[in-house]
Amino acid sequence: MAQLPRRTDRAAVVHVVENRGNEWCEWLAFRDLLRTDSTARSTYLAAKRTAEASASSWGEYIAQKYQVIRQLLAR
Repeated sequence: MAQLPRRTDRAAVVHVVENRGNEWCEWLAFRDLLRTDSTARSTYLAAKRTAEASASSWGEYIAQKYQVIRQLLAR
């Protein structure tokens, strides 16, 4: 299994998207969902932990989390 970067090894994670584009709106919707819905927060945290434990690469880790993000936003 590939070693994923540890949170303590970085100061920030930066996502660059087009200002007011589709991704911008989706990320804000997801942020707002996590702020207001404790079930969504718990689901996402569980997905992150599962992906961290099972992913063999950074790309796989992101892909696993993305599936859950899409499901949460579709509710």
